Parts: sequence; structure tokens; C-alpha cells
Amino acid sequence: MQKKDEFKEILVNHFNKQGNKAFQGYGSLSFLKSWQEPYIYMEKYLNSKNLKDTNFLDYCCGTGIHSIYPAKLGAQVTGIDFSSSSIESAKERSKFFNVEDKCQFLVQDADESISFQQKFDYIICVQSLLYLDINETFSKLSKLLKDQGELIIIESVSGNYFFDLNRVKNTKNISHKFSSSLNKLHSKEIIKNTKKYFKILDEDYFGFTTTISYLVESKFKVSFLNKFFFGLDYLLKKIPFLRRYFFTMLIILKKA
Repeated sequence: MQKKDEFKEILVNHFNKQGNKAFQGYGSLSFLKSWQEPYIYMEKYLNSKNLKDTNFLDYCCGTGIHSIYPAKLGAQVTGIDFSSSSIESAKERSKFFNVEDKCQFLVQDADESISFQQKFDYIICVQSLLYLDINETFSKLSKLLKDQGELIIIESVSGNYFFDLNRVKNTKNISHKFSSSLNKLHSKEIIKNTKKYFKILDEDYFGFTTTISYLVESKFKVSFLNKFFFGLDYLLKKIPFLRRYFFTMLIILKKA
């Protein structure tokens, strides 16, 4: 228990520092164009739904980057995160984008017992499974959803040697001692755990050759290569065994 508490303190301190950074935009527009694809995909899906007056949970919301979009579509959004600094930034973001009345942000540790008076029509969990026990998390999310409620997961996954190597380097910057606890999950492991509680409505993969255009855009501020690599990735992910080499997976789930 002491080791777990020490690890959690390191993570909280890390994300408190992240939360202190000034925000720019929300949703997919918060990222370089070469890295927007999975978030645009999620936003198009949400836009196809009638979110007016639905209850929406952003699980591990961070600074509220992805909370604003559903609020703009009329959803009542609750965001939870264990970083108090991130939650303060999320509140400021909602004020800046004029959806303060549609959002509430709460300091809440996802590892602890979570209870709300209402259940949710939609839940999103973006780039956060890495820090959680996935079986326990999917059990919690299932209980938080209404019958026929939907869950959207976007997560960086393991499978590509070079991406995994870069991840190890990044996690050591967070905590050298606990870097092994921050290794990415494999997509098969995530899917296996979802099937206990959900049925899969959609599954997609992003970020294989587009990592080249990301490197070019981030270093040289050039984005003209994006369309070519987007198209190349679109073709490559049609070959099932190549999906393991993509950096990010997106799955849309319905409560079973």
C-alpha cells in the first residue's frame, strides 16, 4: 500500500505541473494537425448523437481538453481527476469557452470508490487507462453508465518497438523508480477486459506512418505531408495484423 501511495503521489505531482500550463483551445484543436485524427473521429461521433441534456462523464479529465466539446453540443458534463491543479485549469477552460453552466469538475481519485446521484449516458476515458487497473476500471465505468450507455476509449497502445522505446524514455522522466508501472497496454488486453461488461460498437487505429508527419510538423512547423500519411495509414490499417503497429486505438463500447 505504501508503494502504491508513493507512486500515486508522483503521478499527482506530475499532472499538477501539467495543469499549471496555459491552455490553448479544446478537443482536437489542442493538438498538432498530424495528431488530431483520433480526437476528430471521436468528435464526429459525438456530433452524430443528440447530446442535448444528456449526462456526460469525462473520466480522468485532466485540464478539461475533451470536456468542452460535448458541453458545446448541449451535454451536462462532469469531469473528474486526481490533480487539483488540472481541475482548476478545467474550470478556467470552461469559463473561457462559455460552457461553465454545462460543466462541473471535481477532484476525485479514479482508484477510489466513485458514486454519483445520477448515472451517465456517455463516458469518455482519454489516454488514462495506463494509470489504472483496467479490469477494475471497466467494472466501475459499467456501473456508472445507464443501460445502453456508451463508453469511448482513446488510448496509446503497445506493439510497435520504436513507439514502446520512446514510451519507456518518457515514463522515466515521470518516475525512474516506477517507470515499469507505466508501460502501455496492448490493444488485445484492453479489448479482452471490455468484453466482460460491454459490446464493441466500433474500433479504429491511428498513428503509424503519421508519426513521420508529426515529427516534421513539430520540428519544422510544416503540415503539408499530413494528407499523404493519413491516406497511407488508412490503407495499412485495413490489413489486420498491421494494426498492432499503430500508436493509438479508439473503441466505442455499449453497456451490455
